[in-house]
Amino acid sequence: LQVAKDTLEKMDWKNRDLVTVFYGEDISDEEAENLKTWLEEEAPHIEVELYPGKQPLYYYVFGVE
Repeated sequence: LQVAKDTLEKMDWKNRDLVTVFYGEDISDEEAENLKTWLEEEAPHIEVELYPGKQPLYYYVFGVE
């Protein structure tokens, strides 16, 4: 989870309007929800979308707009 948070920080996500998260097949729904909760608590003004991407290689794929 910390690597995901660090990656989002490098993407300057707090100065955006929307964060989309696709989580991979090795990430549980609970882990993904924990990340979403953290995002919403850190920046409640940003819309957060969470999808089970089921990608086999990457734990997370982020879209920051």
